[in-house]
Amino acid sequence: MKTKRIRTVTPEQKARAKARAQTPEAKAQRKVYHERPDVKARAKARIAAKRKTPEARAKKKASERVRMAKPGMQAKRTSYQKEWYNRPGMAARKRGFKLKFLYGMSTADYDKMYQDQEARCAICGIHQSELKKALGVDHNHITDVVRGLLCSNCNTAIGKLNSDTDSTLLRRAADYIDNNN
Repeated sequence: MKTKRIRTVTPEQKARAKARAQTPEAKAQRKVYHERPDVKARAKARIAAKRKTPEARAKKKASERVRMAKPGMQAKRTSYQKEWYNRPGMAARKRGFKLKFLYGMSTADYDKMYQDQEARCAICGIHQSELKKALGVDHNHITDVVRGLLCSNCNTAIGKLNSDTDSTLLRRAADYIDNNN
């Protein structure tokens, strides 16, 4: 039986190997290799197999808990997230994602509705320039049909009066105000 020889590597050898790996030629070779379809497919399958096992998920969760328990990691993560989400152009992207996810409308649809309403609340008519927050999208919670753009006060009032299930409550509130003025 042949014994396996254990090779010892000196720090100088490690440094030379690392320097060789950082050359442009070596980087180009690695890039070409990793772009091959068979290599990509094997890597993708290996990663997917690792992620699917409950043990792998539990191990990853545990290591993340340990990592985040280190002093200063939570603050570091929070500052990174703030920096990431506050980078230029991100606010518009987030707005677009939110409109599409919650209401099924694009930013172009919102902008058209905004122009049709002349940048005013559909109920009270207050102009956007007089508000601290942007006009919110009002929609029916049962049918998910978008009704218009409202200021936060009007949108909250409609929500509190459960206008989706019973519009008579809104009428009674309006009659009450009319009769007691």
